[in-house]
Amino acid sequence: MPRAPTDTSMPDLSVALAAARRQIARLTAELDSAALSHRRWHVFEGARGVSRGDRHAPRSLIQRMIQAYQAANLDTYDGNSMWTLYFHGKHLDAHNFLMAGDVEAVSNAWSNPGGNFIFWGFEEINQSSTAAYRSSPAVDPSPRIYDNLLRLAEAAGVTRLEYPEAPQRTTFEPVEAILEGLDQVMGFRIDFPNPFPGEYGLQTSRGVASYRAIQALYQAHRTKLLLADRPDAKVLEIGAGLGRSAYYCVRAGIKDYTIIDIPFTNASQAFYLGLTLGEEQVALNGEDRVASVKILTPSEFVGGAERYDLIVNFDSMTEIDTDTQRSYMAEIIARADIFLSVNHEHNTRSVHGWIAELLPNARASRHPYWMRNGYVEEVLVVPPAAQDPAPATFIERLRRYVMGARRPD
Repeated sequence: MPRAPTDTSMPDLSVALAAARRQIARLTAELDSAALSHRRWHVFEGARGVSRGDRHAPRSLIQRMIQAYQAANLDTYDGNSMWTLYFHGKHLDAHNFLMAGDVEAVSNAWSNPGGNFIFWGFEEINQSSTAAYRSSPAVDPSPRIYDNLLRLAEAAGVTRLEYPEAPQRTTFEPVEAILEGLDQVMGFRIDFPNPFPGEYGLQTSRGVASYRAIQALYQAHRTKLLLADRPDAKVLEIGAGLGRSAYYCVRAGIKDYTIIDIPFTNASQAFYLGLTLGEEQVALNGEDRVASVKILTPSEFVGGAERYDLIVNFDSMTEIDTDTQRSYMAEIIARADIFLSVNHEHNTRSVHGWIAELLPNARASRHPYWMRNGYVEEVLVVPPAAQDPAPATFIERLRRYVMGARRPD
């Protein structure tokens, strides 16, 4: 019987090299993410997803964005912080569209943030990250997002906390089961609105879940718990990113939510919340309308007198210039019953340090943030002495301090 001919062809080295490079990219991504993970990096339940973009902004919303932006105090871009650098380095083109009143250009830019840098600094949808996700399956955000979703479930008591001294687990709860449990905790059916195309994340039956969306769910959960005995609470958030926490807080039943942020970020919040909550649910700078969410600039907050049951700040207080931090902290102490902060302490000033300086006898809870390594969650219940008697006098003392006078007593 004749023998089969021997295959003497050389293996395709380019194919093997490409496979090796993919494996290296995957392992590198896992190693880079290991320090950010909340568990040993070995298993995850879910699939990588990408959004198509499912909503179209009405012309009326774009016009309102432009009017609010043009009426804002643009001097807020002159501070000494990374946000000033982002504005001048990444946002100027879109700023010019807004100032020119170019409805079509504004609509195009905000409808496709994966093709530009308008969300740079507060969201992961931008030209750089979207291109990286699109070009390589190894650059995959879904394992980290699943890790954070599971961490949220652990924080909320939906699933038990993993015990690292026990034998290593090989399976974890499916995405859909976690979401069903979180629905009960949050009091509404969780969803992940995807108004923008090219948003990469964890695929679910309720939309593509992004890293920021899972963070916002935890933040809304904490807000809801802190206000459990105040059904008509007024909440103010300083530095709200895209507005995801506001979205989930409204879904959870908060009826009065105010956002304070720089005008350029206000425009993105107006776009996102106008599409997800509905245009009628949002009031912008300079508008006189009743709405669940009010989006305002710092000049509309600093120096005011309105009180809030809760003021929150998630991941921005220590990243703005020192003078603005001092100003915000003075207003928070003078006008809030409770202050919830989630921030890192890598930069020069910390929230803990501000509390110690402005209210040296106050006590605030302090513990590692469940959802992100290296961050601190602090809750300050403002002492009654800071509010009564003569709260106006106390506010004035704080403001004098902000302007350089001695520490308030």
